[in-house]
Amino acid sequence: MNTGTTGSKQDTAQPLETFSSVFEKVALFALVTWSSIMAYQMAASGIRHDYAAYVEQWSHVLAGGDPWVLSGIPFNAYGPVHTFLAFSAIPSFLVPKFIFGLGIIWLNLILVMLLLKATPRPRLHIWVAYLLLIPLNFLVIGAVFLFGNNDALVAALIGFGVLARFRGFAVTAGMLFGLAILLKFYPLLLLPFLTLHDRRFNLRVLASALGVVLIGFTITTLRWGTSFINAISGGIEREATILSILNYLREAGISEGTYEALLGINTIAVVLMTGALFLVVWLFRIHWLVGASIAMLLLATVYKVGHQQFLLTWLVLLACLLVMGPRSTRPAVFIAMPLVLGLSAFQYGFVQAWNEGVFWDEPGTFLRVTASLIFFILSAITIVTSLLMSIHQNHTSRALAEPSAPKQAATL
Repeated sequence: MNTGTTGSKQDTAQPLETFSSVFEKVALFALVTWSSIMAYQMAASGIRHDYAAYVEQWSHVLAGGDPWVLSGIPFNAYGPVHTFLAFSAIPSFLVPKFIFGLGIIWLNLILVMLLLKATPRPRLHIWVAYLLLIPLNFLVIGAVFLFGNNDALVAALIGFGVLARFRGFAVTAGMLFGLAILLKFYPLLLLPFLTLHDRRFNLRVLASALGVVLIGFTITTLRWGTSFINAISGGIEREATILSILNYLREAGISEGTYEALLGINTIAVVLMTGALFLVVWLFRIHWLVGASIAMLLLATVYKVGHQQFLLTWLVLLACLLVMGPRSTRPAVFIAMPLVLGLSAFQYGFVQAWNEGVFWDEPGTFLRVTASLIFFILSAITIVTSLLMSIHQNHTSRALAEPSAPKQAATL
């Protein structure tokens, strides 16, 4: 009887093992194919969009100029790491673009391998969600591999930092977060979330991140003085763009005075709203990676410079949450999927309009104006729903974990 049962289990397990093996081989083939196509796109698409401005900035640096004191070329709103990439461009100005793209390719490789290891019997909804977040998301394809936006490197550094933290490499994680801050300054507002754990900070992550930032600023100051402060002040003074709700309000016809007032308080509003979110995450013990993903979406939503490439980091945080996060946090990924799909569609239209040279004309009005309102509404729904879901789940899990109170003896 026992022998028969054992044989039945073996007969059942064999097809499953065969399927898993075949699926893994197909997934790896698809991974290599996707990576090769994206690498080709990086080279074939050349220099375009913001990358053309990067090239002018790096040329200025290589000619001996101050990176943040520019004349006649695009304003440099970036940090020291972006500036030092100029020296990698000496062989070719496409080298930094490959650094950006290969960072995402390598991160995608690791995440897929982890997903294969974690789910030897694949669950369709997990794989579909991951594909829509990274490999098949046109925001990734367009911003990283066609346009070469430097936000790709920010997203890769933060993604690798998250993976390092999950693996217990706290110092490495902090160093990667620090490099992301030195590339573009907005990850500094994510740092409290990325270093949080159940109402305590991981001091090794925090100290190593701030140490890298301090070293980077010191080296930059010794080489070029304090002109990098121009990048921070310039970011504060910039106009509202594309996906910002302030851009929509301006186009909708609010008064010039109201618009200027909103611009003036935008920086402090971003800081205050991020601080308020951190308080909620801390108070309700929301998982640090869920908090970081919501914070990144909040930053991209309320900051007046509404560039969709900022959201590459958000997509990477969601992908890490899907692959590495506790199962209880996965609903936050699926809550975000309507916005994820919307951003992918937006970027597809953006690339088409940009390549055809009509983005700034009448055909691009929807992408330039109306899309910002849709983005704001979807984003607000995603943020609120994710927070409420996380608070509810934490409350439920704590209630289940608490031992039942002993029953009192009945009294007559």
